[in-house]
Order: sequence, then structure tokens, then C-alpha cells
Amino acid sequence: KMNTKNAIVTEYNFRLRESILNIISDPTISSILFLIGIIALIYGFSAPGHGGEILGAIALILALIGMGFDINIAALIMMLGGAILFVYELMTPGFGLFGFSGIILLILGSLFIAPLSPEKWAVPSEWYMTFTYTFLSIAILLSLFFIFILMKIIQIRRKKPIIGDIIGDLVTPISNASPNELTFVIYKGEYWQAKCKNGIKKDKKYKIIGKDGPILILEEINEI
Repeated sequence: KMNTKNAIVTEYNFRLRESILNIISDPTISSILFLIGIIALIYGFSAPGHGGEILGAIALILALIGMGFDINIAALIMMLGGAILFVYELMTPGFGLFGFSGIILLILGSLFIAPLSPEKWAVPSEWYMTFTYTFLSIAILLSLFFIFILMKIIQIRRKKPIIGDIIGDLVTPISNASPNELTFVIYKGEYWQAKCKNGIKKDKKYKIIGKDGPILILEEINEI
């Protein structure tokens, strides 16, 4: 029997390092960090220069630290493989096969990322089910977002060039410009850069006769 009467109580508070570890070691937090890392890496590789790669790497490192050595390696490999396939789909022309395969891997990985035996880790079965459903819900929402992006990418890749369709269309200049000087015009509600060999006047009418990259080539319409 322990005699605790008149015992001195000494309190220990978490330092910054322990506080961070205490937060990221929560399985739900570390799993969300893992998903954020994957999203950031995909964004970083598809649109370099915005820091997505750095954010993704940091989030993944924090997630792995929080997960420790108890993570299901097979599930981790599936999720990383799914992310790689999706990035490959974004960077190469195709019909969405690699992207949809990546989505399937992400969902499968989310199903097996949690420990298969909650009693082994001394966690309540209710918490285990809540964690599993939370992680699976996030993975499904993420997959739906990826599917939306893939559908848009496939539509853009299958879309025929519109250069032949815009020839002869009229545009509205918003400012004056000297010969071959770039200015902006309004075409179908959008701002386009344009130029004309004879210059552009705001009160004149112009039609499209060509396109040089993103720049429209215009010709003045002579009114009789």
C-alpha cells in the first residue's frame, strides 16, 4: 500500500516538441496530414513554382512521424502508388486509365491504413470504426475531386482546336494601339491579347484573321 499523504506533486508540462508530437500522433490527424501531403504533391508537380512540393513533403514527413512504425506498409504503398499514377496521368496525354487506377489505389489504401486488430493496440472498437469511416470518407471525397479533374482533362484533350472556328469573328477593342502593338480586346466575354498591322482604335470594328499563340491577329472592318 502506497502512502501518498503529504506527497509533493510535481507537474510537468509538454515542451513545444512534445506538444507537436502529441498532436500529430493522433491517428486521425496524421492520416489527414498524409492526405494533405498527397494533394499538395500532386498540385506541386502539376503546377511547379507555387511551393506545393514543399508543403506536400512537410505534411508527409509529419504524417509519417505521427504514424510511427505501426503503419500498414501495404496500404501506404498503395496510396503513394495511387498518387504517382495520378501525377503521371496529369503529365502525359492519355484517356484517364492511369488516373482512375490511382483513384482505386487511394481508396483501397484508405481501407487498410488503419490497424486491422484494434484490440491489439488497446483502442475501443467504437473509436476504430469512427477513425476508419472518417478516413474512408475523406478518401472518397478526394477521389471524387480527382475524378472531376480527370473528366475536365479528358474533355480538354479531346476538344478540337478552335482556331478555324474563330476566324472571321468580331472583337471589341478596349483601348487604342499602334501598329503591331499588343492591346486587349473582348471576345466572347473574355479578355484576349490582340494586334493589328494598321493599329487598333477603340471606336472601330475588327475581325479575327489569325492567331499567333495566345495573341489574336485582327483586321479592321471597313464600313461602307
